[in-house]
Order: sequence, then C-alpha cells, then structure tokens
Amino acid sequence: MYPIEWPYKQLLDELHDGVYFLDKNRNIIYWNKSAEMITGFTSEAALAHLNCCTLLVHADKHGEIVCNDKCPASLTLLDGQLHSSELFFRHKDGYLLAVSIKTFPLRTEIGEIIGAVAIFIDNSPREALFRELEQLRDRANFDQLTSIYNRSYGETLIAAKLVEHQKGDRPIGILFVDIDKFKGINDTYGHAIGDLVLKTVAKTLSNSIRNNDYVIRWGGEEILVLLTGNFNLKGLERVAHKLRILVEQSNIYTCDHTIQVTVSLGATLARQDDTVDTLVNRADHLMYQSKKAGRNCVTIG
Repeated sequence: MYPIEWPYKQLLDELHDGVYFLDKNRNIIYWNKSAEMITGFTSEAALAHLNCCTLLVHADKHGEIVCNDKCPASLTLLDGQLHSSELFFRHKDGYLLAVSIKTFPLRTEIGEIIGAVAIFIDNSPREALFRELEQLRDRANFDQLTSIYNRSYGETLIAAKLVEHQKGDRPIGILFVDIDKFKGINDTYGHAIGDLVLKTVAKTLSNSIRNNDYVIRWGGEEILVLLTGNFNLKGLERVAHKLRILVEQSNIYTCDHTIQVTVSLGATLARQDDTVDTLVNRADHLMYQSKKAGRNCVTIG
C-alpha cells in the first residue's frame, strides 16, 4: 500500500474524528492527529506498534476482549463490509476509553481488499459534562487527586437520591469498590505509583458509567459508584461485573513495570428505610465478602 499523499494527510489531520488505516494484516499504516489526541498514542508510537489490536486492546460493552478476529476492522477485512460498534479502547495512560467506531474496506481498482479504514470518536458518556466541569468545577466538591466527587459531596448526593427514592420509589444502587492489594502496591512501587493507580481506576470507572450516575472517592483506595435510574438487582449486578472487568483490563505503566489492577465490589439497592450510613455500610460489608472470596469479584445483596 502506498503512503497517503500530503494533501489528503493534511485533510485527515484536520478532522475531529480519530482515523487510522490498516493493511490486510491489520498493521497500522496511518494514524491521524485526532487519533493521537483521543488515545494518547502518537503516530510514531502507533506505527511502531503496528497491530491495532495489541495497541488499543478492544473490549465490548460488557468488558469482554474482542481483539483479532472479532474487532470491527478484522470483520471488514474478512467480509469487505462496513462495520460499526461501541467499544472500549485502552488509552496510553492505561485507562479504558469508550469510543464509537466505523470501519470501511480499502480496495484496489479491481475490487481486491488491501486494507481498512477505521474512524472513531470519543464516546465517553461524560465527556461533554467533563468539559463543562473543567470550566465550572467547584474545588469543594471534587477530590483533587482523582478529579471525581469527594466524600463530603458524595454524602450529599446519596442523601438527595435517597429522598427521591423514598418519595417516588426511584431505584438507586451503590457499588462499593475497593482496589485489591493497594497497600502492597504502595509498599512495592511507592506512593506516587499508588496515586497513579487511584487516578487510573477512577478514570476507567468515570468513563464507563452513564450521565446520571456518579463516581465518588470515599476514602483511601475506596470508591463508590452511585447508580440511578430504572434498573433492578440483576441490572445492578451486570453493571458491577462490567466495571470490574474494565478495571482489570486497565494498565498502569511505570518506567520498568506494567501493573495490572483488580477491584473487589459490593453491590446493593437502596431500601425504603435506608440512610446514607446504612446503605453504604451494607455495600461495604458486601465488598469485604468479595475480599474473603478471593478478590476481583462482585458480591450482591
């Protein structure tokens, strides 16, 4: 395949969408400026890495890996059709990023498939909200390390949602998330890496929820996810398992190591007589059951 001519490269680099080209072996041969901005990988790094699946590690909406034969580009190379999907890419910094992607075949004049074009956008449910929050952020409401809500504001949020729940029976759920073996990470790699682990987990969780859900740093390595909307215990369990898998697929990079992190979760729905304390304490207790069960799992109650 020939390199992209300069006028076309300039045009592609002006697009807000991420664009990359693959040859028929799924090797990356072009990576535009927006792809750099969205994923954190420079064009040089992407081209040096070659295979798109090993670079981005595609995961579906359930957190399952769909690299190689199941990713949209591979399907396009196989059948020559347009494919679109909602996926998660692994950002250069290690967290998982929600994207919408479409892939198209590249053909010769006689119709032979010689590669594929992938076009993707940052589809993080809270991207637009985060842009506004960067301008309007009240430091009193946010944890300065992780940029998620702090405990003080989180308690206010949960209390307000409990009132709505008790008045109109609007379901709310709590996921109590605790990073596994966090003390060992601090002891082995130092507190700076421990902080990076916290930020990576917080970012993966924030990028994986809906606009009407909230991520709260409760204390230390403990994070709460407050879920609102129309769902039941089965739906709560499904979300909890998805978040667990997505965190497990996130990586933390140091100069010498790649650290894979897991979390243990406790998940529960609010009851009519719940207070903030009873709801959170129940989720906390369920999380500890996950720890006792071997970590990296979910306990529902």
